[in-house]
Amino acid sequence: ILPLHVVSKLKPGDVNNWELNRKPLSSGPFRMVSWEHSREIILERNKNYPLKQPLLDRVSFRIMKEPATRIMAVETGEIDFAVNVSSLDAKRLQNRDDLQVMVTEARRYYYLMWNCRNPRFKDTTTRRALSLAIDRDRMTQTLLDGFGDKAVGPVARVAWNYNRDLEPVGYDPEAASSLLASAGWKDEDGDGVLERNGLPLEFEILTKQGDPVRTNGVVIIRENLMAVGARVSVKALELVSGLELIGEGNFDAYLGAMRPNLYGDPSSAVRSTAIDEYNNGFYSNAVVDSLLDAALSQLDRDLARPIWNRVQELLQEDPPAAYLFCPQRLDVVSRRLRNVKPDVLSPFNNLSEWWIAPSDRKYQTRASEQ
Repeated sequence: ILPLHVVSKLKPGDVNNWELNRKPLSSGPFRMVSWEHSREIILERNKNYPLKQPLLDRVSFRIMKEPATRIMAVETGEIDFAVNVSSLDAKRLQNRDDLQVMVTEARRYYYLMWNCRNPRFKDTTTRRALSLAIDRDRMTQTLLDGFGDKAVGPVARVAWNYNRDLEPVGYDPEAASSLLASAGWKDEDGDGVLERNGLPLEFEILTKQGDPVRTNGVVIIRENLMAVGARVSVKALELVSGLELIGEGNFDAYLGAMRPNLYGDPSSAVRSTAIDEYNNGFYSNAVVDSLLDAALSQLDRDLARPIWNRVQELLQEDPPAAYLFCPQRLDVVSRRLRNVKPDVLSPFNNLSEWWIAPSDRKYQTRASEQ
């Protein structure tokens, strides 16, 4: 929303080239002073802001694309805040006296989505069994250095309707083998791979290359699934190429990550009509669809909550995916910077309330000199 007196003489069709894109108007506690593309954005206190003035005179956002560069900069004191650092770096820095690791519960979760049109995954029992065969505790400790939680389903852990009484799927290879047997899977030829009606329990997991969590995680998944009689191969592709195959339905299983919405509606990932959204595994459950409609039409949260709880229970009983783990967001902040309170929406959630004691100040601005 922009004031008419500013934009009335500008051509709407030329909006991508408006000078306002590089020199935005300010109505919040800070205003932009300068923007050097791919290098730095500088904000300063907006004296025209009608509410409480921010405590900092100036904030500089440095763009550092390489994670190692950001970590080195915060370690040496060149910068005061490094956003979204790796679990390995966080573990190494968490005992330093001059730095603080801020741990925030994040929205993202990793999952192994089944292509439900694949005859191997059409039945609920097989999908449940394979989910039971995956060691989520090992994945959380190995891949995230303990900075994460086991995932329960496609509803964000911070959403109001997240079912906190529902336990994550446990690691139980014996129960997995029993369920596979009840679903008709047997090792007919003794080669260690189960078969059903002449079809081997053999499939390919597609994932994105360049993400250590996925590339290392799929190794654990493959080992776990082979232990219960599933032979797994891996194809790691660039994101665009992988998403193209997923959109075409040309995959067996996909190890991916998703950032669900904060209002707690997983429809885009699990509704049978959401094939063109994120239900790329062609999952379909008429009861889930019906409960989603009922929950979304109920405006009273107290009445809607048990419906949402049942949706999440059903998605565990008849899983479209094996929900794996939720990494926490990790930020590193210098202890000279006070009252930093990141939240799920932003690490800069309360930027206007940050402050630095006079004895800890390194820079002088006009405002601080006055």
